[in-house]
Amino acid sequence: MKQSKYFIMMRGLPGTGKSTFSKAIAGSLDAVVIENDVIRNQIKILFNKKSVCKKIFDFNKTASKIAYLTSYEVLSQNIKVNHSVIFDSCGMNMDKYNNCKKLAKNKCKLIVCECYCSNLDILSERLKKRNHSWKMSSLDEVLEYSEKKDELCAKYQIKIDTCKSIKSNVKKFLTYVKDIEKIY
Repeated sequence: MKQSKYFIMMRGLPGTGKSTFSKAIAGSLDAVVIENDVIRNQIKILFNKKSVCKKIFDFNKTASKIAYLTSYEVLSQNIKVNHSVIFDSCGMNMDKYNNCKKLAKNKCKLIVCECYCSNLDILSERLKKRNHSWKMSSLDEVLEYSEKKDELCAKYQIKIDTCKSIKSNVKKFLTYVKDIEKIY
């Protein structure tokens, strides 16, 4: 029996454990993880070396747009060679979801995995430990950002509370994937 291929679109606020969970499920699904933050940070490093770029562009917006375009291309190339992919990005709006939906169409099953952290103390601690060049500085800022989140009506969608053990969350996710397979 041919194993299905998946496009897992991670979504959630900063500090909710998307990257950690992406890496935890990647091996079980034989999936490639595409980390938008890594791509964006590399673009920012390149732009920092080119002072002319800083003067011409709105630095953060441009780096973010280029990172998403690059991520979509890397995702597309991996899907073309029949890999399952995990897109590790905040993925908060409908445009990003629709782009992912187009990439997955007729090639792999798109699953939206929304990570959240039900314990605000744990979320706050995670945010304090971040050393990324892009980060939210406070829990208040994250909660304000969460109000801007679009609701998605994805065919396959699962929510993962990353305050629970990684082992139980991986088991929950893989059970969900197996249940999708039973439907088809």
